[in-house]
Amino acid sequence: MTAQDIVNKLSDLNVRVWTDGEMLRWKAPPGIITDQLLAEMKEHKPEILALIAAKGIGQLKTVEISVSPPKIVKRGSGDFPHAYRPRRISEIYGQEQVRKVIAYGLATGTLVHVLLFQGVSGTGKTTMGRIVAMGLNCQSGPTSEPCLECSACKAVLSNNSLAYQELDAAHLSGVDAIRGLKGDFSSLPLTGGRRIVLFDECHQLSAHAQAALLKQTEDVPGHLYFIFCSTAPFLETLQNRCQQFKFNPLSDEEMRALLSDVCASEGLNPDPGQLEELLKEAKGMPRNALLELQKIPALGVIGPPTAKASNDT
Repeated sequence: MTAQDIVNKLSDLNVRVWTDGEMLRWKAPPGIITDQLLAEMKEHKPEILALIAAKGIGQLKTVEISVSPPKIVKRGSGDFPHAYRPRRISEIYGQEQVRKVIAYGLATGTLVHVLLFQGVSGTGKTTMGRIVAMGLNCQSGPTSEPCLECSACKAVLSNNSLAYQELDAAHLSGVDAIRGLKGDFSSLPLTGGRRIVLFDECHQLSAHAQAALLKQTEDVPGHLYFIFCSTAPFLETLQNRCQQFKFNPLSDEEMRALLSDVCASEGLNPDPGQLEELLKEAKGMPRNALLELQKIPALGVIGPPTAKASNDT
């Protein structure tokens, strides 16, 4: 099979193909790219790259991503931050630029393999990381709106995924711990698909541990994604390997929208003055605001529920 034959076959299969420097990228539904076809693509990679460069065959098309107003969804019972924790990008309040760029990357199959989510605690960094993990391996993905029902999504939600690792950097501060994980990073998940490794509070890694990650993030395999979440700066060289996203505290307007939607879901009738005071105390952090909001009914500031809370899957 020639390079032109391969390009024609990919076109017939509706596989989107494009170049990323010297890399050949593509997006296809699971099972479309067979082992034999993949081997042919690797063998003829230089010729395929040349064809795409010369003729624009299969070049990535612009995909318009709109950021709609977020949709509040309650799942289960318990404290408000967990019950209302977003599981899809459409459920996130604020962070408009972050939402749009991540949604675009997932929709087009061009998501960068090393991401840095940086910002104060309680602004949704780890939540976004979990959504990315589900979106990459969801049976209907890659997508910014994971189904939450397939085995890949459920595994992430139950913290029982073989493809997604969420590591607390405070307990992996030494270089030996990072080197011990090297084999896990490079191996394919037993369940197939993509491997996603999230380092929470990665600024707590020692300087030597951060340096050990430089090699890992220099030439990342196609199946591997790193997500670094941090509330403080860390090794500049490592930061420069990442596509960086700033998670900002929500504006007063965004916080009012969130609290209003939660109150409507819970059937609560808030006192406007108390809600404004709550906004000041929360300082733009949704988690803090929801924790404080949950106190108010018990203190008698908000009257008894007037309607049952809505639920969704």
